[in-house]
Amino acid sequence: MILDSKTWDKATKAVGALLQVYPDFRNRATTFYDTATRVTIETIGGKLTATVTEDLDALTSYLPIPSSLSHIPTVPITELKCITDVDIDVDRVKWGRTTYAFKKTGPKLKGTLHELAIIDRLAKSPNIINLVAIVVNHDNTLRGFLTPFIRSGDLESVFEKARESIGLGDDNVATAFEWPLKLSWARQIARAVVDLHAISAYNGDLKPQNVLIDPTGQALLIDFLPMGISDDFAAPELVEMSHSHGIALETALSAPADVYSLGLVLWAVAEERWRGMRTPVWRDGKTPDWYRDVVERCLVFAPEARPSATDVLSLLEREGS
Repeated sequence: MILDSKTWDKATKAVGALLQVYPDFRNRATTFYDTATRVTIETIGGKLTATVTEDLDALTSYLPIPSSLSHIPTVPITELKCITDVDIDVDRVKWGRTTYAFKKTGPKLKGTLHELAIIDRLAKSPNIINLVAIVVNHDNTLRGFLTPFIRSGDLESVFEKARESIGLGDDNVATAFEWPLKLSWARQIARAVVDLHAISAYNGDLKPQNVLIDPTGQALLIDFLPMGISDDFAAPELVEMSHSHGIALETALSAPADVYSLGLVLWAVAEERWRGMRTPVWRDGKTPDWYRDVVERCLVFAPEARPSATDVLSLLEREGS
């Protein structure tokens, strides 16, 4: 009956069927498993019948913490109180009296270890998000990690809120922030990419949503485990590869691809944008010509012709002084 229903009725009827049989297996003191519980509902002899089993298919074999990360403090996942979800793989949680961002282990278990290693190696970089603690299960396996929760949010939130507060729509040519502050953010973002490339690591998904602005006004780069790419900010070679079957994204990451995305992020910073454009459109004449030239150099189609992140930072510091 449920499978024969229209699409929008299936969920409602499935929940209704569960509610019908719930008193039955509740009265039989059915055990729910600590891991994952599967409730199978069948129609037998015209009557709904529920069977409860451990859902082995839903279990995840989380990885142990390697000795290379043993110096990082750990916190049991049971000590975290979830406040709300922030993104598909990030929750806002409270540990003790402090609020943090909890980046959860996703389908790519080894990817989380890779991201942890990057953040740990860049602990002294002023423009990379800080690592607070590793979140573990009772058996000390990896469930994710904590970073500071930045209330002001990413560049999208910062620009959108500031522009709305003074009545500027996205299409308005006026800007909400002074140029020196935006140039400072541009330099900080470029410096973060320089530090990342210095350890032969790459981001792959540079975009305004992956740049946080902390309470002191510093730009912080986050997310070093791309589950995919954002076509509006990704290098053309990454976009092409992402649509090719059988090519793993991590094998396509490179410094030139990051630099292309960096150029689009620098444009977004100057123009207070958060939605990408393959061909950047400038609001008015307030962004200096030299800065536009830096952006255009990053957006050269041929990867080998793009400047390095170090070159970009040098130009931002020299020309803007």
